[in-house]
Amino acid sequence: MEMVLVALLSIFLAAMAGLVVNFAKADGDFTLLSKPPVKREQVEDKVVWITGASRGIGEVLARQFAALGAKLILSSRNLAELERVKSQLVGKHAPEGVVILPLDLSTGEKCLKGAVEKAEACFSGAGVDFMIHNAASERPKSSALEVTEEHLQATFSANVVGTVTLTRLLAPYMLRRGGGHFVVMSSAAGKVPAPGQAVYSASKCALNGYFHTLRSELLHKGIKVTVVCPGPIDTSRYSGPSPPKYDAESENHMSTERCAQLTIIAAVHGLKEAWISKQPVLLAMYVVQYMPTVGYWILDKIGGRRLEAVESKEGIYGWRLLFGEKKKKILPVLPARSLFPASSNSSWLRESVERKREMVVVVALLLVFLAVLGGLLVKFARADGDFTLLSKGPPRREEIEDKVVWITGASRGIGEILAKQFANLGARLILSARNVAELERVKAELIGKHAPHEVEILPLDLASGEESLGEAVNKAATFFNGAGVDYMVHNAAYERPKTGALDVTEEGVQTTFRINVLGTITLTRLLAPVMLKRGKGHFVVMSSAAGKTPAPGQAVYSATKHALNGYFHTLRSELCQKGIKVTIVCPGPIETSKVLGVSTSQHSEKRVSSERCAELTIVAATHGLKEAWISYQPVLLVMYLVQYMPTIGYWLMDKVGPNRVEAAARKESAYSWSLLRDQKKST
Repeated sequence: MEMVLVALLSIFLAAMAGLVVNFAKADGDFTLLSKPPVKREQVEDKVVWITGASRGIGEVLARQFAALGAKLILSSRNLAELERVKSQLVGKHAPEGVVILPLDLSTGEKCLKGAVEKAEACFSGAGVDFMIHNAASERPKSSALEVTEEHLQATFSANVVGTVTLTRLLAPYMLRRGGGHFVVMSSAAGKVPAPGQAVYSASKCALNGYFHTLRSELLHKGIKVTVVCPGPIDTSRYSGPSPPKYDAESENHMSTERCAQLTIIAAVHGLKEAWISKQPVLLAMYVVQYMPTVGYWILDKIGGRRLEAVESKEGIYGWRLLFGEKKKKILPVLPARSLFPASSNSSWLRESVERKREMVVVVALLLVFLAVLGGLLVKFARADGDFTLLSKGPPRREEIEDKVVWITGASRGIGEILAKQFANLGARLILSARNVAELERVKAELIGKHAPHEVEILPLDLASGEESLGEAVNKAATFFNGAGVDYMVHNAAYERPKTGALDVTEEGVQTTFRINVLGTITLTRLLAPVMLKRGKGHFVVMSSAAGKTPAPGQAVYSATKHALNGYFHTLRSELCQKGIKVTIVCPGPIETSKVLGVSTSQHSEKRVSSERCAELTIVAATHGLKEAWISYQPVLLVMYLVQYMPTIGYWLMDKVGPNRVEAAARKESAYSWSLLRDQKKST
């Protein structure tokens, strides 16, 4: 028996060692690398439209698709470069059959609609089979606080609004033909905090949220989505006349050709998401996905060093960021006899164990395990938050009393309840919203050490622009004898009624992002320097479960919440060592009057009360949690699945997506278990 155990242990250790070696050498996730090479017949004669095709990854994708016999439509702003790329293509339909279609994603819906109509008319109206969203705007790397309002608007206009608009204009043509495939070139920065790339990271997170939701809504109608997340690539795609010169080999940059090859493999094999990178970025993506507490801790440690590397034009992806300039400590090598004393003659291998006693121990351990597991399952079924959050005690009054708390969206819903609970804990409050009359009502109802008489009302509209938000920050700094803001609670948000991902308008996308993302980021970067001067400050971001999972019926809202998560995780990574804390709160369905014209009490599913949501939010903030999830089942279960078992989580959301959109259209519950049971085929 002992020899069998030793043999099994040896096999296990050998297998683990093999996996570790393979992972160390890997340039993509294991699922992606397990797929076979693309066969020509899988791509031949298919129409592939590539944006950003004039250089870098887009150019190499064009070459590889052409070599596989695809019919190509190449788009970019630079017509001369597109002509150059076309002339160099070799394939069944290249270069003569390649169509050049100049395109600027920031030109607006009218121009993009014209481009879609031209693309659909190409190749005798064959229609687009693969839409490769490769075009992107990335400014030189800088701190999360050094971006400008113009930078924010330009990045989101090109990377998100333009891409979403082009998608919703093209998708109806695909639906009429019964299928189509969107391949989205996202980024590793869309999966992990990216110090020095906060805005770019936010835009890529937004794309991930929108396109995963789009797939959940339309997969049953033949629309596929593959989200590709490359790490550092050795490419000439950098903007500007003289891009930063990093040592591609020491930084483990991948070649553009290999990135394009793996992208095509992911698309042709129908993967929902693919990670492409060498180490250590690939490791970071795995750790943040499957061990987020460890992943965020590591990135918070290296955030400051990465910013310094950006400023000094040094490598920003190497292992050295883990150790800084310090020399690694070398552990002493123990002599062999200290591990295996001479007196040990391996007698334990020859000693027999009584079989009955062994079985009793095994059965007892199994029963204990099953009892513990059963208890956890029962607790999880009743939970209204993640286990880490629920393991904390009540809110710490000492962390709140006499502190200045600024709450946006404080005139109703969760914001109003947060104001009441913070007041009860002795906080000094600054309340902001657009509706002054409602703010006055909330103030009058507050009870606490400093309420209602010392509560300050500061009218605020997040869409009003940088100048107006700057004035608000200056006013807030003068309140309470210039005490300064200790907690900034970003609660204000804009959400339209639930609708399909293709039913939104360009104006709707821009308005939602202007309030939920651009305004919130602008307010943050104006306030954070004041906090840094004081050496402390805490941002509490009211995100959403829709910022963690696909949210059929809420594609644009989901995209904005994914964007906030990306920006604020990166902000924390950059500034946590300077005293700036960030807590991201992701509530599911809440019993609140926030949704205009809808009484949440009419829904059959169990919702967390506004009071409980506010209480858990303050618990998360005062205990310094980096992220907290607040919801009953089944939304809490979905968040856990998408985080720790994403293949199952995305599969589940793809199954319920159509039902959820239909339920939202009928004003029925969009969160109940019935979405799993009542599968209906759409006609």
